[in-house]
Amino acid sequence: MSEQHEPIEEPTAGRTSKLRFEDCDYTAQETQRLLAVRPTTFYEKVLPELEHYLAGNRRKFTGRSILEYRKLKLAEAQQKSAVGSRGSKQLRKSRIEKRRSRKSGSP
Repeated sequence: MSEQHEPIEEPTAGRTSKLRFEDCDYTAQETQRLLAVRPTTFYEKVLPELEHYLAGNRRKFTGRSILEYRKLKLAEAQQKSAVGSRGSKQLRKSRIEKRRSRKSGSP
């Protein structure tokens, strides 16, 4: 991972820092806000996929794991939309063929 990122002065979580996003740690509430998920979804589905540790009684999530999770979800969404569009075309084609066969009287 040789990508160099510019320092983020004001991440979405509302912090002011000269550190890169992936070098910071975030609380559960900040992570939920960054990923735009509800608490139940966060604790059931997202939390197990993120790198985290306990700092006292607070759970901290690494910025690196948040970015990796986001990249993974974006890639999955692009894959689904590509497959979905092909699937829709095939479904539409089969419906048109069924209509034609009904009109022509063949089963």
